Formats: sequence, structure tokens, C-alpha cells
Amino acid sequence: EAGKKDEQEMFFEATEEHRAAGQLVLPDLLKTDVTSDQFTGRAKVLKELIEHHAGEEEKEMFPIARKLMDKAQLQQLGELMMERKQELMSGGLQMLEQLKPTMPSAQSPTQVLQ
Repeated sequence: EAGKKDEQEMFFEATEEHRAAGQLVLPDLLKTDVTSDQFTGRAKVLKELIEHHAGEEEKEMFPIARKLMDKAQLQQLGELMMERKQELMSGGLQMLEQLKPTMPSAQSPTQVLQ
């Protein structure tokens, strides 16, 4: 029973982290002048939020999945996650390319987020 509660809390925390990144931080970032210090700060916050979330998934959620799923299910989940990662990366780079005309000429979109 306690384990199930921990898993539910983990699920809701992960869901909230997705919401925070997608509905709060990213929209603010996209409305910010890319040459401003505010843009750099918001980009850094988004990067740290994503890295933190990914770390939690790797340390907490993946071990649970390994216990609950067989090899074929894990393989399918891995493929779905890779597809989703590619979609997100592609979408993120497309958004940055849209911002490119407003960036200083010395910066590429990917340099802004590094």
C-alpha cells in the first residue's frame, strides 16, 4: 500500500513538472527578447527543469518500469520514448529557428540554450 502511494505521488509530481515546463516556463521564454538577460535566465531555468525531471525518471521511474514490464514491453516503451524525444527536439529547434531573426548575428539558436 505504501509503495503504491509513493508511485502515485511520483506520477503526479512528474505530471506537474511536464505542465510547468510546457505551460509556464516555455511560453514565457518564447515571448522574451532573445537578446535579453531575462531570456538567458528563463532558458537556463527550463534546461535545469528538464534535466532534473529526466534525472528523476532515470533514478525512480525506470527501475519501477523494469520490475513491472517484460523485455518486449520495455523495448516498446523505449522506442516510444525515443520517438517522442525526437519530436520534442525537432519542435524545440523549429521554435528556436523562428526566433533566429531576432538573435544577435553571432549566436545560433542552439548557442543561446548552452
